Amino acid sequence: MEDNINNFNNFQEDSIDIKAILYQALAYWKLFALAVFISLTVAYLFNKYADPLYESQSKVLIMVDNQNINPFSAGSFWKQPVNIENEMAILRSFDLTRDAVRKTDWQVSYYRYGQIRENQMFNNTPYTVKIDSSHLQATSIKYDIVMLSSTEFRLIIAPIPEPIKLYDFYSNEYDQEQSYNLPVGIDKVYYYGEKITTDLFSFTLDYNYDYNEDHDFYFYLNSLESLATKYNSKFNVKPMHNDATIVLITLKGDNQFHVVEMVNALTEAYVNYNLNFKNKQSANAIEFIDYQLTEINTALKESEQNLENYRKENNMLDIGDVSGRTFDKLSDLDRKRAHAELQQKYFDYLESYLEKGLADKESMVAPSIIGIEDPMLIQLVKQLNELYMKRNELAATSTKLNPASKQVDLKITNTEQALLQNINNIGKTTNIQIKSIEEQITKVQKEINSLPEKQRKLIDINRKYRVNEEIYSFLLEKRVESGITRAGNVSDYTVIDKARSASIVFPKKSLNYTIALLLGLIIPIGFIFMADFFNDKVRSKKDVEDLVSAPIIGVVGHYKEEGNTVVLNKPKSIISETYRSIRTNLQFLAHEQEHKVISITSTYSGEGKTFNSINIASIFSIAEKKTVLLGCDLRKPKIFDDFNINNEIGITTFLIGRASIDEIIQTTDYPNIDIVTAGPVPPNPSELLESDRMTTLIDELKKVYDIVIIDTPPIGLVTDAVFMMKRSDVSLYVVRQNYTTKAALNTVNDIADMKEIKNLSLIINDVDIDRSSAYGSYGSGYSQGYGHGYGYGYGYGYGYGNYYAETEEETKKTWKERIFKI
Repeated sequence: MEDNINNFNNFQEDSIDIKAILYQALAYWKLFALAVFISLTVAYLFNKYADPLYESQSKVLIMVDNQNINPFSAGSFWKQPVNIENEMAILRSFDLTRDAVRKTDWQVSYYRYGQIRENQMFNNTPYTVKIDSSHLQATSIKYDIVMLSSTEFRLIIAPIPEPIKLYDFYSNEYDQEQSYNLPVGIDKVYYYGEKITTDLFSFTLDYNYDYNEDHDFYFYLNSLESLATKYNSKFNVKPMHNDATIVLITLKGDNQFHVVEMVNALTEAYVNYNLNFKNKQSANAIEFIDYQLTEINTALKESEQNLENYRKENNMLDIGDVSGRTFDKLSDLDRKRAHAELQQKYFDYLESYLEKGLADKESMVAPSIIGIEDPMLIQLVKQLNELYMKRNELAATSTKLNPASKQVDLKITNTEQALLQNINNIGKTTNIQIKSIEEQITKVQKEINSLPEKQRKLIDINRKYRVNEEIYSFLLEKRVESGITRAGNVSDYTVIDKARSASIVFPKKSLNYTIALLLGLIIPIGFIFMADFFNDKVRSKKDVEDLVSAPIIGVVGHYKEEGNTVVLNKPKSIISETYRSIRTNLQFLAHEQEHKVISITSTYSGEGKTFNSINIASIFSIAEKKTVLLGCDLRKPKIFDDFNINNEIGITTFLIGRASIDEIIQTTDYPNIDIVTAGPVPPNPSELLESDRMTTLIDELKKVYDIVIIDTPPIGLVTDAVFMMKRSDVSLYVVRQNYTTKAALNTVNDIADMKEIKNLSLIINDVDIDRSSAYGSYGSGYSQGYGHGYGYGYGYGYGYGNYYAETEEETKKTWKERIFKI
């Protein structure tokens, strides 16, 4: 038993044989060819009829503006490190997508009905829809167009029972007051160029050209918001590398030209967004300066006019030396006070800006615009501007309930409180400074009061003029600088790779063909190995050698014709040569016996023991060996049919004493071969075969015949064969390819262990050349020259599984069985 287990383990290890696997696969080449053909056909049809998907891509470099900007410029105030996550949030924002859609021809979407699928059309459409923007339009309905000719078309609209909202293409908003329905629909012929107006729409169709042989089309009128929502979820934005400031913008769609257009539109909108934002900072500074200039300009003109009038009236052009020095000193103090008051106005501006609603806050004017250099104030204003910007970005991509938005709002509140406190402190300091300047002015004023009245008045008038003139010049200089900065603003985003063409990403034709080819190979391989795994039948000589210790005496190929007497009828056939090889090998067994008794058995019915019994007896008779064939299968006798003799008397009649040996021996039409049939079926075949008269029969026949062949019952069903094998000089065990189970071979090992059974050998029967090449060739057990996988064999039909249910016909295989070799 342990040897059997070791043999089985060796069998499992040896079964991993690359050469055997290749032979096995080669035997199923038709299956491989069919599977590859089907899989490639499916791949071809899929590639041809699947909706194509194209992808376009652009690359944008994000950088900090490195221009040498004037320190009073809002641009330099806004320099900050690049935050890629923030930039990607801007690119994903709904507002930016809407701006991108607005740059395209978005109002109408054109489609055509194809034979396989419906396709959206761009650019070269067979007709053009011209919308009346002064009329409200229905954007949620399908407009079917049938092009009848170059002058007429049919408009078909399905009934719309429920009222729908209409879209205003002028304001790009839905009208909330008016809604209409279309209870009966529309199916009417119109002329191209004819204006079609209903409560739901108003447009004109212009004819362009005939589109191949297609006549059926349809279109939709779009709202800007719906298209922006559609594309906002389709854009994919990601950094090119982890440490890079290059952003990749990609879009997938079913039209290669449209995806290129949309990617470039978004890229352009993104670049303009940054430029507009920077220009807005400069515009805020200019607006603040212009407001201050307006006030100063009025005062300057008034003081200038007063000075000119006073000089004319009093005929005074210059101020004296003493009064001149006093005037310069007073003018310097006036200038300092004016600058301090200007700073105080900036503080008032900040307080007023902080009182605005959070949604209206975008950016504040930088303190450097009016020369304030307080580091704490500059830092707080900068932080607030950054927070305002971040909040606006979040507002475009999320709701107020977003935790990130709440966190930013909290930071804004805290920073604003800190800024108000800082303004209050600086404001107090500025007020003290102004008060100190005014005290100094009062002292100087006393010196002026000692001067003559006319000179004193001239100084006062001249003071006001010079202060206003200096402040005006200062503000005007700042405005020019801010204007120069605005004119020199460029976007921090640079398009380094514009979308030029779209590549097809689905279906990937070469990949699909590769996958199809692999599946065409893998599926048959899986089928073969699954069938191999669950197949417990003997498939090759190696299976037998690995499981059984008894030698193999011969291999018999598959015989396609009917009848069992192949050797007698076709003595020159290749299968007859196979039996000649078996006859030669039998000469080495029990060679000391001049007269041999050979019993032939198998595990189950249908494995070919009777076929082999007849042909082994026949091959000995052809060699002029006097041979007798005994049909000891008393339960189901059948040898008599092959030799056209009767079965009225036979072994059973001899064993019960109703006939003599001479009476039961029947001659045949062939020389040197006689037959002893089984006779009538007895009720106790086992007892009869085990009786002494059976031994007597064999002994008497050995005296007369050179070879005694015994066709025994299957040993797997009854024990009759064991009795006969014990009385034999040679015992042959028939194993049938793809029929005998591997478990049945354990019976052979059990028989081999019986000391009473001599010279046990095996015959592998019904070998198919194709399957033989798949599982390894058959070799000789004792000599070379036979068993090389002949394409011949026997075709005697057998039943499967039931000893008493054998059939006599071979079923013709279907095309499936021929391909899959079932």
